[in-house]
Amino acid sequence: MDEGGYGWGNAGIQNLNGDLTSRFGAIGFKGNLASKRTSQLRYYGDVLVTDAEVNVTGHRAEVTRVRLGMESAFQISQGIRPFLDANVRQDGGDADTGIGLELGGGLRIAYPKWNLRGEVRSQGLVLHSADGFTEWGISGSIELGNPSEGFIMRVRPSWGPTHHGSFYRQQTIFNSTSLRSGMHRTELELGYGFPVSSGTARSIVGVTQLPQGRLLRLGGELRPWNQVSFSVSGLTHHHQGSRFDMSVNIQGTLRY
Repeated sequence: MDEGGYGWGNAGIQNLNGDLTSRFGAIGFKGNLASKRTSQLRYYGDVLVTDAEVNVTGHRAEVTRVRLGMESAFQISQGIRPFLDANVRQDGGDADTGIGLELGGGLRIAYPKWNLRGEVRSQGLVLHSADGFTEWGISGSIELGNPSEGFIMRVRPSWGPTHHGSFYRQQTIFNSTSLRSGMHRTELELGYGFPVSSGTARSIVGVTQLPQGRLLRLGGELRPWNQVSFSVSGLTHHHQGSRFDMSVNIQGTLRY
């Protein structure tokens, strides 16, 4: 899997306002080491590089991270699978740097008759060579509906000092930088998919509740093949301080 992105906006530093430019890139891999009827052992890894720059001040920050880990999953019944994972990470750049150990685990459920899927996951940074650098989080997800066609609903709550990227294996500059404070968020997404030629298209409406405001999202996704998808969304961010921001998000994904 690989991802890349580019963003822009406005930022204020010590009463100075300027244009903000951010970039990120990530590449990863995963695979099976062993698989049996009731158990599975997987390996995974990823490399992440992000940076952000404010033009009027010349301030620039860069964060890098390399991870390598393993996950073991077990099947209790047809639709219940607990799992445990552990990974070693190397942090670099302008944030906390050093080597750390992450441990986590959770439970996945599936009820195909109702098109119901869910997951609860907890993960924490238990050791790190940088003094005082800790991260932890708890997240969950509930998904109801057909992933390709028809109605689908997703709910994703999370709690912790950072909304850790490993929860959903998706990385951006916002969840790769340590926030040094408690944080919680809840995402709700509704969509409806329908066939288009050899693929599918989906309309999407969503809301994300954050400690500092609410993010509304409206857009669509086109998946011409199973391995390729494109999405365009309009976003409005309502801040607690009565600020109102608008933006457009364009994303492409290639799976191989």
